[in-house]
Amino acid sequence: MTTHRRLEGAAFWEGRSACARVTVTIRADVPSPARATVRFDDAIDPALRDGLELLRRRRGAFAARLADRLGEIEVAGRDGAAGCEWRVVGRLEGAVTRHAPRALAQTAFTMQVESAMGPGFGPARTDGHVREATPAEGRR
Repeated sequence: MTTHRRLEGAAFWEGRSACARVTVTIRADVPSPARATVRFDDAIDPALRDGLELLRRRRGAFAARLADRLGEIEVAGRDGAAGCEWRVVGRLEGAVTRHAPRALAQTAFTMQVESAMGPGFGPARTDGHVREATPAEGRR
Protein backbone atom coordinates (compact mmCIF):
# COMPACT_ATOMS: atom_id res chain seq x y z
CA MET A 1 0.00 0.00 0.00
CA THR A 2 1.33 3.44 -0.95
CA THR A 3 1.33 6.04 1.79
CA HIS A 4 1.01 9.72 1.06
CA ARG A 5 2.13 12.78 2.93
CA ARG A 6 -0.03 15.90 2.84
CA LEU A 7 1.55 19.31 3.47
CA GLU A 8 -0.01 22.76 3.53
CA GLY A 9 1.81 25.93 2.56
CA ALA A 10 1.77 28.98 0.31
CA ALA A 11 2.53 29.20 -3.42
CA PHE A 12 4.92 31.66 -5.04
CA TRP A 13 5.01 32.38 -8.77
CA GLU A 14 7.24 34.79 -10.67
CA GLY A 15 8.78 36.02 -7.40
CA ARG A 16 5.53 36.95 -5.68
CA SER A 17 2.88 35.34 -3.53
CA ALA A 18 0.35 33.57 -5.75
CA CYS A 19 -1.87 31.71 -3.27
CA ALA A 20 -1.88 31.82 0.53
CA ARG A 21 -3.08 28.24 1.04
CA VAL A 22 -1.98 25.29 -1.09
CA THR A 23 -2.10 21.56 -0.34
CA VAL A 24 0.77 19.40 -1.64
CA THR A 25 0.51 15.60 -1.58
CA ILE A 26 3.62 13.47 -2.11
CA ARG A 27 4.34 9.77 -1.82
CA ALA A 28 5.91 9.19 1.59
CA ASP A 29 7.79 6.04 0.51
CA VAL A 30 9.92 7.84 -2.12
CA PRO A 31 13.10 9.56 -0.86
CA SER A 32 13.18 12.26 -3.57
CA PRO A 33 9.76 12.77 -5.08
CA ALA A 34 9.60 13.18 -8.84
CA ARG A 35 5.93 14.16 -8.80
CA ALA A 36 3.52 15.76 -6.38
CA THR A 37 -0.14 16.71 -6.45
CA VAL A 38 -0.95 20.39 -5.85
CA ARG A 39 -4.34 21.91 -5.01
CA PHE A 40 -4.87 25.67 -4.65
CA ASP A 41 -7.25 26.17 -1.71
CA ASP A 42 -7.43 29.97 -1.46
CA ALA A 43 -7.62 33.06 -3.67
CA ILE A 44 -5.14 32.82 -6.56
CA ASP A 45 -3.16 35.61 -8.24
CA PRO A 46 -5.33 36.68 -11.24
CA ALA A 47 -2.64 36.05 -13.88
CA LEU A 48 -1.87 32.58 -12.49
CA ARG A 49 -5.58 31.80 -12.11
CA ASP A 50 -6.16 32.51 -15.82
CA GLY A 51 -3.35 30.09 -16.75
CA LEU A 52 -4.63 27.42 -14.37
CA GLU A 53 -8.17 27.72 -15.77
CA LEU A 54 -6.82 27.00 -19.26
CA LEU A 55 -4.53 24.22 -18.03
CA ARG A 56 -7.27 22.33 -16.16
CA ARG A 57 -9.35 22.05 -19.34
CA ARG A 58 -6.59 20.87 -21.68
CA ARG A 59 -4.65 17.66 -22.28
CA GLY A 60 -1.69 16.54 -24.35
CA ALA A 61 0.73 18.80 -26.19
CA PHE A 62 -1.41 21.92 -25.74
CA ALA A 63 -1.43 21.41 -21.95
CA ALA A 64 2.34 20.92 -21.98
CA ARG A 65 2.82 24.24 -23.82
CA LEU A 66 0.52 26.02 -21.36
CA ALA A 67 2.42 24.53 -18.42
CA ASP A 68 5.74 25.67 -19.92
CA ARG A 69 4.38 29.21 -20.21
CA LEU A 70 3.40 29.19 -16.54
CA GLY A 71 6.95 28.27 -15.53
CA GLU A 72 8.11 27.23 -12.07
CA ILE A 73 5.88 27.36 -9.03
CA GLU A 74 7.32 27.20 -5.53
CA VAL A 75 5.27 25.90 -2.61
CA ALA A 76 6.69 26.46 0.86
CA GLY A 77 5.40 25.94 4.36
CA ARG A 78 6.09 24.78 7.88
CA ASP A 79 5.47 21.20 8.97
CA GLY A 80 3.84 21.57 12.39
CA ALA A 81 4.48 17.95 13.41
CA ALA A 82 8.19 18.06 12.55
CA GLY A 83 8.60 21.75 13.39
CA CYS A 84 10.62 22.34 10.21
CA GLU A 85 10.25 24.34 7.03
CA TRP A 86 9.84 22.59 3.67
CA ARG A 87 9.83 23.70 0.04
CA VAL A 88 8.92 22.10 -3.29
CA VAL A 89 9.73 23.75 -6.64
CA GLY A 90 8.39 22.42 -9.91
CA ARG A 91 6.27 22.80 -13.02
CA LEU A 92 2.59 21.91 -13.27
CA GLU A 93 1.67 19.27 -15.82
CA GLY A 94 -2.12 19.26 -15.86
CA ALA A 95 -5.24 18.37 -13.93
CA VAL A 96 -5.24 14.98 -12.19
CA THR A 97 -8.85 14.07 -12.97
CA ARG A 98 -9.96 12.93 -16.39
CA HIS A 99 -13.00 15.22 -16.27
CA ALA A 100 -12.10 18.57 -14.75
CA PRO A 101 -14.38 19.68 -11.90
CA ARG A 102 -16.41 22.83 -12.31
CA ALA A 103 -14.42 24.90 -9.81
CA LEU A 104 -10.69 25.62 -9.89
CA ALA A 105 -10.52 25.17 -6.09
CA GLN A 106 -11.61 21.53 -6.51
CA THR A 107 -8.92 20.78 -9.11
CA ALA A 108 -5.70 18.96 -8.25
CA PHE A 109 -2.72 19.44 -10.58
CA THR A 110 0.25 17.13 -11.07
CA MET A 111 3.60 18.83 -10.47
CA GLN A 112 6.90 17.68 -11.94
CA VAL A 113 9.17 18.28 -8.95
CA GLU A 114 12.47 19.96 -9.82
CA SER A 115 13.66 20.38 -6.24
CA ALA A 116 12.43 19.47 -2.79
CA MET A 117 13.83 20.43 0.56
CA GLY A 118 12.75 19.64 4.11
CA PRO A 119 12.18 16.73 6.48
CA GLY A 120 11.15 13.50 4.81
CA PHE A 121 12.34 14.46 1.32
CA GLY A 122 15.74 12.82 1.66
CA PRO A 123 18.83 13.92 -0.26
CA ALA A 124 18.52 15.55 -3.65
CA ARG A 125 18.85 13.09 -6.52
CA THR A 126 22.14 13.24 -8.39
CA ASP A 127 20.93 12.02 -11.79
CA GLY A 128 20.04 15.57 -12.84
CA HIS A 129 16.31 14.97 -12.47
CA VAL A 130 15.89 16.82 -9.17
CA ARG A 131 18.26 19.67 -8.42
CA GLU A 132 18.96 21.29 -5.08
CA ALA A 133 16.48 23.97 -4.08
CA THR A 134 17.47 27.59 -4.58
CA PRO A 135 15.62 30.65 -3.27
CA ALA A 136 12.89 31.96 -5.53
CA GLU A 137 13.76 35.01 -7.60
CA GLY A 138 12.71 38.15 -5.76
CA ARG A 139 11.83 36.36 -2.53
CA ARG A 140 14.14 37.11 0.38
